Amino acid sequence: MYDISTFCLRFFNLRERGDGDERTQEFFTLASTETEPNDDPSNATNITIGNWIEGNIGTAEDEDWYYFYSDDFGKLTVYLENIPSGCDYDVYFYKLEDTTLSLESYSLYNGDHYEVLSHEDAEGFYFIRIVTYTGYNPSENYRLYTHYSYSYDNYEPNDSLHFAYQLTPGDTQHTATLDNEYDHDWYVLDINSGDKIFIDLYSLPDDYDLFLYDDSGVFVDRSINGQTSAERIAYTANSTGTYRILVNNYSWSNGTAQYKLGVTKVSSPVGIIPVSVQAVADEEFRTRYGDNWQNRITELVSQAGEGFESDFGIQYNVNYYVAWDSDNSLTTLSELLQEAIVETTAPEQVKMVFTTQTTSDGYVGLVPYAGADEMIVKDTEYFEFDWDTTRHEASHVYYCTHDGHPEDTHCILNQIIEYWDVLCVNDIYNNKNKY
Repeated sequence: MYDISTFCLRFFNLRERGDGDERTQEFFTLASTETEPNDDPSNATNITIGNWIEGNIGTAEDEDWYYFYSDDFGKLTVYLENIPSGCDYDVYFYKLEDTTLSLESYSLYNGDHYEVLSHEDAEGFYFIRIVTYTGYNPSENYRLYTHYSYSYDNYEPNDSLHFAYQLTPGDTQHTATLDNEYDHDWYVLDINSGDKIFIDLYSLPDDYDLFLYDDSGVFVDRSINGQTSAERIAYTANSTGTYRILVNNYSWSNGTAQYKLGVTKVSSPVGIIPVSVQAVADEEFRTRYGDNWQNRITELVSQAGEGFESDFGIQYNVNYYVAWDSDNSLTTLSELLQEAIVETTAPEQVKMVFTTQTTSDGYVGLVPYAGADEMIVKDTEYFEFDWDTTRHEASHVYYCTHDGHPEDTHCILNQIIEYWDVLCVNDIYNNKNKY
């Protein structure tokens, strides 16, 4: 806390007007560069929100103070850039309470990394303090910018690593905005060693990026796809602690456009959960692959099951092979699957039907409903495509649905990527002990 009673007497004449809720600033001189000496709050340089200002740290003891008056309620962003190479400057943000300054926020990145913080403010006087942690350069200016946002999301103020929004287990879907070009959205999640964290960033209005840092603030992973492509991180924690997620922009154009963030974590698999598969092949499938038809199915199921085993400990095992002659007059996969269910014995756990029969419905795989124990795959002879279809349908067995999956979400259910999004991860993890 700073006592600045002398500053108040010298520079400000605050008077109540009307109902006593309004205040006016009598002394108001705006600056585009710092005015030395401004080494303490009593000599702070007056600035206006929305403008850049330049200054420098000239000695190891130099501090640069700035102040402004806000007469509204909203979110203020403070951004410091062009920190000289070899220097480490920090930023502190205060509010004037009577004759003392109350610390409201700060940004303390290492090295010459830019600094950014935010604060939800009300009417009053605010002060910015820039100090050196290490190094100084009297001949090279930093640049300071302040921005006022009237519209922002409910997770703010979370522009600073030190004021990140705490995520809770089970709270997996979030909708937020980058309300200005310098907005940074930080989130934190408590992780145990061995846990796997899945993070999806999608429905992007511009080119946004995704970063993950460990409990010590050390960078561990990132996703920086171009344009409005979705971002994805899947990371296994090697230590217990609070992990930090950052969403920022490479390009920005709209402060009210929303993005979506999905975050979940799953515990490391403890042992294997075996799942018995009854593989059913019709005569067309067996004719296509001859004596190798069982090997073809084994390879498809094995490849499709790798993600289930590595992420959830679920191991699909083909324990039974059934040769079945389908009705060639049937024209949809749904009809073929129902016929196979009726004409073959019930499986111990999962029935996977494989066919190459020509159908008119356009499907290459399906299940009767999410959570069903039966599925069918139409083999195309393209192994990569066919095992991906097998994995897709096997995901439905664990209650994954197409509901809630926007087209731009990277997910196995959209068949545009080789991983599950957060929604599917939760469905499979929560039902992994189904059998």
